[in-house]
Amino acid sequence: MNITEIKKEFDITFGDITLVGVKIRLPQVGGYTKEARRINSYYKALMAHWERYANKSFVKHAKKQYEFLTKRGFIFNTFTFTVDFTVTLNDSEVLSLYIDKGEYTGGANGTVVRSGDTWKSGYPFILKETESRGIQRQIIDAIRKRQEAGEPFFEPIKRYVRKFYDPKQYFFTPDGIALFFQEITIAPHSAGIVCFENVV
Repeated sequence: MNITEIKKEFDITFGDITLVGVKIRLPQVGGYTKEARRINSYYKALMAHWERYANKSFVKHAKKQYEFLTKRGFIFNTFTFTVDFTVTLNDSEVLSLYIDKGEYTGGANGTVVRSGDTWKSGYPFILKETESRGIQRQIIDAIRKRQEAGEPFFEPIKRYVRKFYDPKQYFFTPDGIALFFQEITIAPHSAGIVCFENVV
């Protein structure tokens, strides 16, 4: 498939102050097939959803923070809202990618939430194999090996994996399937989004 992008980039201001910087980038499939129209319709709707969120809920939070800080003589750091995508597999039948939604609200660190999208012949593809309990055991084994190499994970790791494992959090790569966990679920913030490949 020929993958391009739809993109929106703008600032939301309050007087002379930039409250929020917004950058949204989502995939677009080239061509006029039914499959392309179906996929593109989904991402156009997603673009509209995130635009509304940035212009309403997120900027409302930024304005409250700005007023709170400036009344007390503190500096306000511009909030940022970003959405970006990475294509991980693109062949004649399957399109797989992940989308990272990032928010920075003036603190030391921002947050990133990842979602995985896989399309087959223009329809969302649900991978039943990731629902197996055996997958969690394989992930725990992979974590033990990473711990031996010095990577930090929360303990007891079995409990955290079982609590935060989501079979929908995956994407395809040329080498197989990658499963991921959100930030600060099974490892410290410094680890970011933790990904496991070839465990299925």
